[in-house]
Amino acid sequence: MKTINVCMYTRVSRDIMDYNRQISDIKDHCQKHNYNIVKEFSEKETGRNRERKMLTELLEYCKENRNDISFVLVSELSRLGRTGQVIFTIETLNEYKIGLISLKETLKTLNDDRTVNYTSGLVMSILSSINSYELETTKYRSKSGLMYSAKQGNWTGGKMLPYGYMREPDGKKLVINPEEKPVIEDIFRLYCEGNGTQKIAAYLNAKSVPTRTGVRWRDKVVYDIIMNPLYYGQRLYYKDRKESKNKNKPERKGQSFFIPAPAIISEETYKQANKIRASNYNKAGINRTYDYLLDERLITCGVCGKSYFAHRREDLRDNAYKCISIRYQENCGNTSININKLEFAVQYVFLRDMYKLLKFDESKNDKNLSDIKTLKAELKKIENRRNKLVELYTFEKIDMQQFDKDSDALKTEENRINQLIAEAQSKIVNVKSISFGALYEMKDGKYEINKPVVSKEQIRQVVKQIVINKDPKILTTNRQDKTVKVDIISVTNQTVTIYLSQRADFFLYNGKKVKYPGKNAK
Repeated sequence: MKTINVCMYTRVSRDIMDYNRQISDIKDHCQKHNYNIVKEFSEKETGRNRERKMLTELLEYCKENRNDISFVLVSELSRLGRTGQVIFTIETLNEYKIGLISLKETLKTLNDDRTVNYTSGLVMSILSSINSYELETTKYRSKSGLMYSAKQGNWTGGKMLPYGYMREPDGKKLVINPEEKPVIEDIFRLYCEGNGTQKIAAYLNAKSVPTRTGVRWRDKVVYDIIMNPLYYGQRLYYKDRKESKNKNKPERKGQSFFIPAPAIISEETYKQANKIRASNYNKAGINRTYDYLLDERLITCGVCGKSYFAHRREDLRDNAYKCISIRYQENCGNTSININKLEFAVQYVFLRDMYKLLKFDESKNDKNLSDIKTLKAELKKIENRRNKLVELYTFEKIDMQQFDKDSDALKTEENRINQLIAEAQSKIVNVKSISFGALYEMKDGKYEINKPVVSKEQIRQVVKQIVINKDPKILTTNRQDKTVKVDIISVTNQTVTIYLSQRADFFLYNGKKVKYPGKNAK
């Protein structure tokens, strides 16, 4: 009878235990079936740990000697670890055409001739079902445990608590921060007195009121505080997506779930502030009237790095794209530029230099796609570690301090990986997917402009960023006139540069003057 080469793997969970019984059972089985043990792998490690040195070495050894090894033997499947690890190990060995033999379960994934053992396929199917059930059970227990903890008044939302609140010094419950409480009261009082969010932010900055992160107060932060029902004692723990405006996420069944919390202001004050907020929203109707071609932070300030925003008055005067730093009394001094002039110039360049902007070597995508795949696999590992961490905390295997420490570490790592993914994705370009409808038509072997106006969607497909910088060029004789250099950067990182001024009736493009049409020239 032909001798069949095999490896054996044994494991115990603690140092005080030994694997002599496992070794004895496996050797007896090998002797009966004429199996030759060419390599033994043994370790003392908990099955909860997926990163086990000897198991990793076993798989590496099998990979390198796949033509000489027929089976790996274990005394029972649990020696390989939890269900997910068992499935992973079996699938890995199957790739190498190496079978697994488990004595306790009488499982043999491949026959002696390395053909598939169909009975083992049924066992694998059952194991997969058990694994899925275990995952769903863990998720349910985690969610249930966190909900129970929240109902007891404990904070379960991570290290960063809402402004105005803190945890009990020796506990988990959410309590009012006595130093920040007056700030919340001032915000609601000032807003109810008719002050806007920008004015309130400026007021807090002028009084040197500190924020949690050390940055200056912003109107968006003030706005979010006014919107948060937590401050009158209703903590929103679960929000039904039917009530949110995010259309990219599927709707959840059920209603929003609130948990009582310590109140800083009265419900009457909260409702009064939000009644004012609702009545003031888009009062002039400006945002509904105009659709800006270059909004959504497409324009970047070359001086301070912040974004430009479209500023248009109700009387249609002083219409300009401006650096957002001007809104927070931190004006960087960069020049604003007329909305109509900049939009016309960008469209003009787009129509004439689109193919230059899209010049790209598609082979550069390969490395970025490979990096993204690797990084997403790392995110999956982080998610598994987070689920395990929540389970440990829910069943009080670890305390709040350890939970926060480990959770923050995972969040930091997750943010780092997401940033790397975003950077890699930003470098990926599929020029073939870009469609421009009837912008161009072919005449005498050349593309000619067929449509004078470019849409926002078409701009977004090609232009990645527009950077505005002050420039010493003089375009008019008016001493008060200011010129800006505008770099139009495409998704393929090609750049076209133009020069505009506040008062000139033209802009410079490729060293030539291009006049604005009609009212844009004023």
